[in-house]
Amino acid sequence: MAINNSPAATSTSSSISVSDSSDYLAPASNGRPVNFGVVFPGVYRSSYPKPEDYDFLGSLGLKTVVTLVKKDELDHDLQSFLTTNGIRQVIFNMKGTKKEAIPMSTMRSILELVLDQKNYPLMLHCNHGKHRTGCVVAAIRKLSGWQLGAVLDEYKAFAEPKVRECDVDYISAFPCGPLQSLRVRPPLQSTSKW
Repeated sequence: MAINNSPAATSTSSSISVSDSSDYLAPASNGRPVNFGVVFPGVYRSSYPKPEDYDFLGSLGLKTVVTLVKKDELDHDLQSFLTTNGIRQVIFNMKGTKKEAIPMSTMRSILELVLDQKNYPLMLHCNHGKHRTGCVVAAIRKLSGWQLGAVLDEYKAFAEPKVRECDVDYISAFPCGPLQSLRVRPPLQSTSKW
C-alpha cells in the first residue's frame, strides 16, 4: 500500500449503512468515469480516472481516492488533479484477480480504509472498475448482510461482458467471519443513489 498527497492515514473502523439497491450502474454521461457507481453514501466506485472525468470527480468533493492498481509510470495528469483538489490517494499494489486472489490481509487493509468515515467522500477504483473493485465491493456487500445472489448480480452488472469465474468463486467463498470487527451495519431497505 502506498499513500500519496498527505501523511499516512490512521485507519479506524467505522460503522456504515449500505442499501440494497437493484440499479447499480450510473448513467454513462456528464463526464462520469466508466463503471462509475455509488457503493453507499460517501463512497463511489469507478474505472481508472481519465482527464475527461476530472470535472465530474471534482464535483464530488472527494477526500480520498483508493487505487487498486499500481501503474509502472506515474500518471502526471491524475497526480495533478489530486494535488490541485487536495485529495489523498492510497495505492494498493495489487495483481489482477485472474493472476492472484486478493489476500485477506490486503482486503482487510482496503476495507478498514474504505469503511472509515473520516476518509469520505471516497472513490475506489482499479483499471476498469470491474474485477478488483468488484471483489472489494462484493466483500462490503457480504459484510453488510446482502444475499449472495444480489452480491453476484451487482458484480456481474459491472463486469459484463468479462465476468471472471475466479472472481465469482472468490466472492462466493469470501469468509466474512475474520472481518466482522469492521462492524458494517445491516443493509437499509432502500436509499437513492443520487
